[in-house]
Amino acid sequence: MLKHRRVFLAKGFAGLFLLGGSCMHFTNQSALPAKKGSLPYSFNEKPYVHPKMIWELMPWISDTHQQMLSLSVSGWEGSNRYFEAIEKKTFNDGHEFVYYSCRKSEHLRFGYVYHGKSDSGIHVLETIENTSGSATFVSLFLCRLTMESRDEIKDGKLETGEAREVLHLITTIPLGDRWAGDITVNGNQLKVGPDRGRFGDPSNEGLKMSLSL
Repeated sequence: MLKHRRVFLAKGFAGLFLLGGSCMHFTNQSALPAKKGSLPYSFNEKPYVHPKMIWELMPWISDTHQQMLSLSVSGWEGSNRYFEAIEKKTFNDGHEFVYYSCRKSEHLRFGYVYHGKSDSGIHVLETIENTSGSATFVSLFLCRLTMESRDEIKDGKLETGEAREVLHLITTIPLGDRWAGDITVNGNQLKVGPDRGRFGDPSNEGLKMSLSL
C-alpha cells in the first residue's frame, strides 16, 4: 500500500519549495539514479517518463473529451520536442515530485507525484500544473505503460520492428486548484481523501474507486 500526504501553502506551487527537502536539477538522464524495473522508462526511477509527455496527454480544461490517448516514450532523450531538463523535488516525507519548467509560456511548471500501480497494472499519478497566474491545478492521471512492437518499412515492405514503450492514458480526474489531501493505492482500490487545501469543501469526503478491469 502506498500513501502520500502533503499540504500546499496558500501561494500554490511556490509552496512546494518551502516545504523542505532537497531539490535536484538534471540536464540528462545519466544524472538520475539507476532504474531497477522491467520496463525501460519509469515514473519513480531512472530513466523517467518525461513529465511533458504527461502534460501532452492531459485534456484541456475547456474541453470535455480526451483526444490524445497515447504516445511513444522510447527514445525521447536528445529530442527537440522534450528538450526541457527534468527536475526533482524530494519532500521531507520522502515522496518525489518530478517536473520541468516550461519555456514556451504554456505554464510555468508541470510535473507529477507517483502514487503506485494497482494490481491490474494501472499507474496512479498526481499531476501539478502551475499557471502564470495564482492557480495551481491538481489532477489524478491514470495510465498504463506497455511494450509494443512497431511497424517499419524494410526493403520496400512493411515489417514488424523493435518493441517500444508506449504510454496510454486511461482517464484524468480534476481535483481542483491547490488541492491537498491523501491518495492511497491498495491492490485495485484507489482512495482520494478530502481536500484540506485552501478551497476544500469540508463536506466533501473525497472518492473511492475500483481499478479492476
